[in-house]
Amino acid sequence: MNSPKLRIKGLHKSFGTGARRTEVLRDINLDLADNEFVSLVGTSGCGKSTLLSIVAGLQDFDSGDLDIDGAPILKPGLDRGVVFQSYTLLPWLTAQQNIE
Repeated sequence: MNSPKLRIKGLHKSFGTGARRTEVLRDINLDLADNEFVSLVGTSGCGKSTLLSIVAGLQDFDSGDLDIDGAPILKPGLDRGVVFQSYTLLPWLTAQQNIE
């Protein structure tokens, strides 16, 4: 059996400290094979974008293991990319100019 392309094991992430600490990801476990297609679905604020930012290496996490091809993800890398939904349109262009 092949090792997964992406492995997430026991991932935890929280924001804030003390009484204001909010846990957004708790014990996330996921193995994805090479060329596997996955959709993350959930309500607003459930941690989907946080998880994607962590996988991209743009955010740190509190605990757990995260690797691609067996190498830990510690920072952004050329093997990963992110396109943020809110930046897909240029507000100074018309709708027509944005799609040309």
